[in-house]
Amino acid sequence: MHFTYEEMTANYFGLPTIVTRNPYEISTANFTVKRNANKLQRPVAGGLVETGSLKGGQIKITNVTNDTSVAGGRYFISHYDEEDI
Repeated sequence: MHFTYEEMTANYFGLPTIVTRNPYEISTANFTVKRNANKLQRPVAGGLVETGSLKGGQIKITNVTNDTSVAGGRYFISHYDEEDI
């Protein structure tokens, strides 16, 4: 979470795979609450999400992944053929 006098943002991350230990993160949700609004900013995620569902929004799957082992991060498209059970 990040707080300023104007807004609060919450960023959630997931892992592209849990089969192997890795430093990769995929953004799973980002929310913003504006000052004195007491509710999420609409449309949520600007009306565009990468996975899941969003009423009245669009889904665009990209698998953009952040490598946190690199200073400042390095973004790439992840694809794992491994499946966890």
